[in-house]
Amino acid sequence: MCRMLVATIAVALLPAMASAQTDSTAMSPKKEKLSEKMSRLLKRARTSMENAGHQLGDAIGFDDRIDSGSADSILIEGTYYMPLYDTSLYRGSDAMIYTDESRKLFAERYPEVEMLTVCLPQQEWITETVRMGNVVVGYRQTMHCFIIGKDGDDGYVNAKFTFRRYKEVGKQYRRVSGQWPLWEKTDIIPNNIYEKLKSK
Repeated sequence: MCRMLVATIAVALLPAMASAQTDSTAMSPKKEKLSEKMSRLLKRARTSMENAGHQLGDAIGFDDRIDSGSADSILIEGTYYMPLYDTSLYRGSDAMIYTDESRKLFAERYPEVEMLTVCLPQQEWITETVRMGNVVVGYRQTMHCFIIGKDGDDGYVNAKFTFRRYKEVGKQYRRVSGQWPLWEKTDIIPNNIYEKLKSK
């Protein structure tokens, strides 16, 4: 296993080393230290591998980026929370499919929590183009459903469900297995935090 990993890294580094030698001789006569060169080459190889991993993830419908979805989080008292969505904007005839499936899962996990709102806070499916290299091979669509529930006098629960479907060019959309729905995130919100989130 170790030999295979070393061989894989070596193969990945070959093009980078070749181009680095060409670049360094063409750009400057100044000699680069071996440690600096190795550090730069490893960084370049790591970036290439990460990009290849993201492309593979995109092709099979899996978002592997660690910071995905963090941009819209709200920091309150040292903790990140999802926004509180309480208005449905989606008007498609299939809207009840997503809200009903989300309700069912929520009720199974939190039978004593009163559901205050169940909504689809986007006007239409979010559509992403899936490429293999420079060629478009398909389309991935995402719909989110949010449920806000009240847990007695103790606080609130905010749950995010995601529905994803994928189609190859020229074919019909199909549900992505394991993501129909995917219970993506749950925030347990104390009363004082809930009031602050409502004002955001």
